[in-house]
Amino acid sequence: MNIDDRQQLFRQTLVAEGFERDRKQTLSFRFIGTLRADNRSISVAITFSDLEFSHLPTVELLRPEKEAPDVLAHLSTTGGLCFASDGDVILDRYDVVGSVQLCLGLAKQGLQRALTHKYLSDEIAAEFPQHWGGSHFYYDLSGKGVYQARFYRSEDGRWLLTHDQAALMRFGIYSETSKRNAHLANVIRLDKNLTFIPGQTRPQSLTDFVEYLTNVTEKKYGAFFDFQSEKQITAALFFLHAPNGCVGIRIPIRHTPRSAASRKIGLRQLLADRQPIERLSGSRFDPQFIFERNMHKQQSLAGKRIALVGCGTIGSHLSKMLVQSGAGHCGGAFMLLDNQTLEPGNIGRHYLGPTHTGKRKVDAMKEELLRQFPDANISTIHQDAVAHLPHLVGQDLVIDATGEEALSNSINHYFAIRHRANKKVPSRLHIWLFGNGAAAQALLVDDSEFACFRCLKEGSPSRWRFDPMKPDAGTEQTAAACGEGRFVPYGVAAPTMAGALALQMALDWSNGAPSPRLRTITIDKKTTRARDDTNPKKINACPECASAGD
Repeated sequence: MNIDDRQQLFRQTLVAEGFERDRKQTLSFRFIGTLRADNRSISVAITFSDLEFSHLPTVELLRPEKEAPDVLAHLSTTGGLCFASDGDVILDRYDVVGSVQLCLGLAKQGLQRALTHKYLSDEIAAEFPQHWGGSHFYYDLSGKGVYQARFYRSEDGRWLLTHDQAALMRFGIYSETSKRNAHLANVIRLDKNLTFIPGQTRPQSLTDFVEYLTNVTEKKYGAFFDFQSEKQITAALFFLHAPNGCVGIRIPIRHTPRSAASRKIGLRQLLADRQPIERLSGSRFDPQFIFERNMHKQQSLAGKRIALVGCGTIGSHLSKMLVQSGAGHCGGAFMLLDNQTLEPGNIGRHYLGPTHTGKRKVDAMKEELLRQFPDANISTIHQDAVAHLPHLVGQDLVIDATGEEALSNSINHYFAIRHRANKKVPSRLHIWLFGNGAAAQALLVDDSEFACFRCLKEGSPSRWRFDPMKPDAGTEQTAAACGEGRFVPYGVAAPTMAGALALQMALDWSNGAPSPRLRTITIDKKTTRARDDTNPKKINACPECASAGD
């Protein structure tokens, strides 16, 4: 079906439903008509951005104040109806009629619900900042009762409400000018969710806001509205911080009251004049929200003490994933240990780019991680890992991402000795690649019942017990320049996937679900064979587990 036929079928479908094209709108397909809900006709405009149906249309109530008075749930301040979300409903570009009728049906259902349940308090509470409406800001608050915070404006026009200097770094506010020009704001911390109940609407004036606040809290906050004694006040800012969000108002101030008495007189005058306000609607910006929002019922790594040994191909990608998942935040600590520098030959598969060439990998990784997560607690050790293993005994988790079998055996040996001596040892997670990036395998060592790293090899000569490579598959190595060792070439996909495997195992460990402790990902299907994930048992022939000494 060509585009002309699609447009004709699209128009015919909407006309048949009583809609007419709005010819004034030429950049999109906007149709005007009515939808029947609650035994009445509601005037609406439905707008499709294009005929690919890659996004749901918008539905706007044209006369909400007359045809849907006092309706707040699922209705924006401009009359936009929230009836579905992109991703929840998939439209079919090959079924023009069905897609249009589906959208109209969903819009009718949403409108019917909004009209027959005018005050869906729980649903309003679930999305209260959106229902409050107004100018957008971000917030990171932890105060109690009635307290003061600062309202900062970044150089690119974003707003942040906080009393935490670390939040400024996280938000990218470094300018002393921005800090000096921050506005003082009063905040009330509430214990119950904000919502609208019957008889309440979005406040339009200071009087409305005071009435709303009094109804919500059943208290009077006279001192809360005292203007501050700062010089050159251009606006008074008041915020409500509840479990379901933070909203506020901004009151333009024509003249700065000089004394407390005149400030109170000025407030009474503003109330009497029904001083217009600007509503402000916030989005959370605190570390807990940042690191836990996408975890899907899992805890993040925030608060844990984690050390990463090796900042090479696997470790560099993994380090970013770990910090992005909370490592080094909320009282936790993240340590990087590596003794190498970043060279041009590393860059094709390393997380860092060429601007870091010649730098110590640990320092460059810390620099890059702090650029993205400036309040992370990250320390570095630029030394040989074996000599500094004692620095790792106080960690909760040690991740070996070196991919060097000899070094992994040394790490395994050191902590095995401590374990046999009944000394405290951290959990250890080893991650490595097979072949030319053909497969990734990871082992968590956290329980003496299961295999250590050395238990994964047996026989003479020793062979991997859970080798994912096919018997006839080899590993190609490339000769390097004089003074450099031969290296195994592979691209960036393999270490990225290996890092993702290690991250998932670290998260599972953090959430008390370490099983299965040995996991494998095959990448090159031509040279690998499937290996089931398992909890590998110890073997009697393991020189580490069978040893009573060192």
